[in-house]
Amino acid sequence: MRLSTFMRASVVAGGLATTALLGGGTAFAATSTTVTPSSSLCHVKAIYGNTPINSSPSTGSSVVGHLTKGVWYASGCSPVAGGSYSACYYNSNAWYLVTAPTRGYVKYYCVEAEISA
Repeated sequence: MRLSTFMRASVVAGGLATTALLGGGTAFAATSTTVTPSSSLCHVKAIYGNTPINSSPSTGSSVVGHLTKGVWYASGCSPVAGGSYSACYYNSNAWYLVTAPTRGYVKYYCVEAEISA
């Protein structure tokens, strides 16, 4: 099952403990701002080319690397709450922690997530 599909479906069903309603009616769930990724279980893949990796979950933080479109990278399993952004056709403040190619945060709606267990 793709994690992003599961997470988005859970939000609609109200199945997650923490839910935030954002401008424009976009809702997401975030568990914590500190996540230890389980690199053997969770991965993200950039939907668009050259997706930036920020040093913290904020567009104001420095860009420390980029994800290549179509390549799977180790990540945290749950989105984290951070700074708001408008990207990849959504307004949100949800981010994923990635550990490769460098440790940092990518915008939730700019990647596809997967649990590979």
